[in-house]
Amino acid sequence: MKIGIVTVYNSYNCGSFLQATSLYKFLEEKGHNVCFIKRPTNKEHCLYHRILMSVKYALKKQKLKSKHILSTYFSYKDQLKSFLVEDFNDSIDLYIYGSDTIWNIHDKYFKSEWKRFWGYEIPKRKVAYAPSVGNTLPQEVSDIPELVNCLLSFSAISVRDKQTMDVVNTLTQKDMDIVQVLDPTMLLDTSYYNKMASQCNESNFVLVYAFSDLSLDAVNSIRSFAQKNKKKIIAFGDNFPADVNIPFEPSVMLGYYNKADYVFTNTFHGTVFSIIYNKNFASYGRKKIKVTQILDDFGLSQRNVDCNSNLHDVMSSNIDYHVIKQIIAEKRKLSIDYLNSQLG
Repeated sequence: MKIGIVTVYNSYNCGSFLQATSLYKFLEEKGHNVCFIKRPTNKEHCLYHRILMSVKYALKKQKLKSKHILSTYFSYKDQLKSFLVEDFNDSIDLYIYGSDTIWNIHDKYFKSEWKRFWGYEIPKRKVAYAPSVGNTLPQEVSDIPELVNCLLSFSAISVRDKQTMDVVNTLTQKDMDIVQVLDPTMLLDTSYYNKMASQCNESNFVLVYAFSDLSLDAVNSIRSFAQKNKKKIIAFGDNFPADVNIPFEPSVMLGYYNKADYVFTNTFHGTVFSIIYNKNFASYGRKKIKVTQILDDFGLSQRNVDCNSNLHDVMSSNIDYHVIKQIIAEKRKLSIDYLNSQLG
């Protein structure tokens, strides 16, 4: 069967890249002919623009940011070479929509591209695997009345989180059976990711995988925790004042996750890979429904912290990963059964 995956596969975001490529590899290993459906790219994906940005930051004496801008471009370009990308076409037998927050119309980009990501007027068979609405609320979808018909045109729908299930059920008035499944990254185990990972020669460190919206109090708490535990701080990007700053690149991310002693994050996939790699971690993602819900799903709500949390108390309690692995196994079976039922 030829399968086209409609998702975000080529943004400079480790989580988006890994969720997309994990689903691709899972389907490919099942013997299917798989491709990503090409999506419009903006100027940030253009080498000329990346060079201009790199020069701009170099002139501002921000050499690390200048270096990361170019290294990230070439890293993603190189890793995407092994994946087929096509436009919508008649040779595709099945379209799979998901994962990631492709149904997040609370976000300006996804709202502007809703026809692409909700399967508008696509006549071929369509199923959804683990899309998320992010922080979208049910009442927000009323701006686009066609969304109901889009959902009803799917042969089957699975979602990534309870928030998405609530929105979809509200839209369809429960005319469809909706299944909650794992993010595609959890369909595969660490042996797959370790093959992708670049070499990490560091040890005895705290890893910070966070976007730039960490508060100053949170930054200070993490720095204080690292100092008390005599750990080096290694952070992705250049916004966190760390001992070492590394680029947001998937292979680099996996290598450092594997070796980290502790992880602090505020992203969904930062949280997911903390679980996948059985890390002692804390997540500053309370404002993100998708983060809160995945922690709840795995009985890890105590790992959802804010700037007032006592990190020593949180991190001194052990996570029972024997139990977590059992939960993953159960959810993985349900997720694979769902996919198998749609693949024939």
